[in-house]
Amino acid sequence: MKNFAAVKKWLIIMFALLVLIQAGLAVYDKAHLFIWLSGLCISLFIIAVISAVRRREHTGVTVHDDDEPDSTTAPEIVFILGPYARAWFSRQNEDDTLRFDNRIIWMLINKPDDIYKQIEAISRKHRHYQISAIFPVLPDGNDSDTLLLNKLQGWKNSFSRNQFEQDIPCTLIIYSRLSSQRFAHDPDSANWVGQFNLYDTKSRLLRDEITVLRKELNTVYLQPHAVAAQHRNALALATLNWLDEAGLMTEIESLFSESVLSFTNLMFSDYGNGPTRHGAWSRWIQKKFTLLPRISSYLTLPPLPINTGEPPPHIRKQSVEMTPVPYQKLRYSLLFIPVLIAGAIAGSLLWSLDFNIQRTTTVNNLVAEFDATPPNALQQRVAIIQQMKKLSDAIAHHDKPYFFIIELTPSGIFISKLDKSITEFSRSPLYVAHDKNIVFDIGSSQLKKESTEYLMPVLTFIKQNPDLKILIEGYTDNTGSDKININLSLNRAEQVKHWLQESSGFPDTHFVTRGLGAQNPIADNDSQDGREQNRRVEIKIYQENQ
Repeated sequence: MKNFAAVKKWLIIMFALLVLIQAGLAVYDKAHLFIWLSGLCISLFIIAVISAVRRREHTGVTVHDDDEPDSTTAPEIVFILGPYARAWFSRQNEDDTLRFDNRIIWMLINKPDDIYKQIEAISRKHRHYQISAIFPVLPDGNDSDTLLLNKLQGWKNSFSRNQFEQDIPCTLIIYSRLSSQRFAHDPDSANWVGQFNLYDTKSRLLRDEITVLRKELNTVYLQPHAVAAQHRNALALATLNWLDEAGLMTEIESLFSESVLSFTNLMFSDYGNGPTRHGAWSRWIQKKFTLLPRISSYLTLPPLPINTGEPPPHIRKQSVEMTPVPYQKLRYSLLFIPVLIAGAIAGSLLWSLDFNIQRTTTVNNLVAEFDATPPNALQQRVAIIQQMKKLSDAIAHHDKPYFFIIELTPSGIFISKLDKSITEFSRSPLYVAHDKNIVFDIGSSQLKKESTEYLMPVLTFIKQNPDLKILIEGYTDNTGSDKININLSLNRAEQVKHWLQESSGFPDTHFVTRGLGAQNPIADNDSQDGREQNRRVEIKIYQENQ
């Protein structure tokens, strides 16, 4: 049961973290924000279901009869109460209130008022039930006698006898860490003095039982025993003396006489080799015997006692299911649902991470490949640009292979990288024809035949890409008037267009020409060489926005 509670606690923590991650990532995925918000609501609902199951599972316990169903049965329920009762349960999880061991249901009582509530709940489920209690006292480690005394007084003052019709049989157990003596076959077990009889309801005087316990502890000196046993019993007797001198035993005796707890048995448990820290008991030992008990290097959970009593003839023992009702078969299936959803969310995150890594790699590789491609490799550059445009459109429309993939990186970053290369390519001419290779006489637009060989690579590219529209822009130097230069540059562009159109067989609408005159010079018009560079024709891929 403890492991089951721990599993559910960590499931809730893990699932809550996944929900927070999911909600945060949904901000970056506007296209599927509704889907992820719906998943968020479902996730929170599942967490609420888990929490509800945790609260409901302690409302009752199923008790199965070992024999005939019509026999009288009574579930064996033991309340663990007092200021140290929480030692057997999780301090972080307040709903952790049940233990099952040796056919006994151990139930935590945080405060006296809980006794009445638990008895009411048990009586509604069971016609017959056997209830008793243990009151553990762990004196080791208290900083002062007063602190322990205040804890006991707080419990005594909280009891109200008016809530109960009968007293509850209670066993007082004093736990202490005294020696290293253990049984060879069970080194983790404790050494017990006294008996725990669940069915012994006879009320006794605490002082009488303390006298009996002292006599039993003193018997170790009347017979040959191991030194460890003598050491343990000596410290146990010293512990009883300390409880008497500090007034703690008197307070415990008053608690039993003034509350619904009816004292029945006294037990002493040695469950470790020395205290984990020096407190009031250690200082009392030092004052009495001028020595301090040695500090133990490890922590040990105090054991619960084992019932040695047999039930009366009219009450038959029964086996107790470890599973609370009504979730005996359903509890793991209820946990299986959030585990599946948590796995789906985690898988979605991992898949999304892989998708975004691949997209980042693809974009970076395309940009690097474009930058490394020489300008004269027209066909290769166009193929890369087409891939970039296709990828940019897919990113802009949030195209993903599966709906559950989240875009971890904002799409604008990828689109910006791709558009930079696309814009650079669209503004760069496929070919620049100037006086060095395309011969135009000064003041003439006639394209000479010997210069057409330089246009052959462009012609080949145009034929290989019939879907691309071609823009031809003509330029002049600054000699002559603007009107003359505009007409001259347009005529030169038309001459190149005419040759390309005739050579390719494409229609006139496949080409666009412009005459820009002396605009956009690429060199200085003050020199002969600069003017030759400015008298040029640039061939580009036509863009609608140009």
